[in-house]
Amino acid sequence: MITYNITFNEIDLHVKNKTMTILNKRFKEVRHYPGTNISANIDLGRQATEINCELFAYNQDEKILMEQLLSSNVLGDLYINGEGRFYKNVIHSGSFEMSQETEDGQIYSASAKFIALDPFPYDIDTGEVMY
Repeated sequence: MITYNITFNEIDLHVKNKTMTILNKRFKEVRHYPGTNISANIDLGRQATEINCELFAYNQDEKILMEQLLSSNVLGDLYINGEGRFYKNVIHSGSFEMSQETEDGQIYSASAKFIALDPFPYDIDTGEVMY
């Protein structure tokens, strides 16, 4: 199984390859001016960014740590290692589903949803907003 790591609150977590999705939301309103052929685009700002992925634990200690982290209500930074970006002020959605992947009970997976209250991605090296 191919995985890579993310880091949340200085805790490394294993993410299954090709399971991460990042949903950016921007509110816009299009206003039409009656009696004209003119419309305007009004930017109403960004909503929190949602980061969904499937996490893996390769032993009981990692499983317990993952359960504790996903059950907590902590605020921290989420580093997506290998992509050179991180998100600030991230929380976990508060619900997750844990399943056993192997019969020997050594590998577990959990679907996780993180919410970045600061919706912008930051560059790991510079700390600047990426876009």
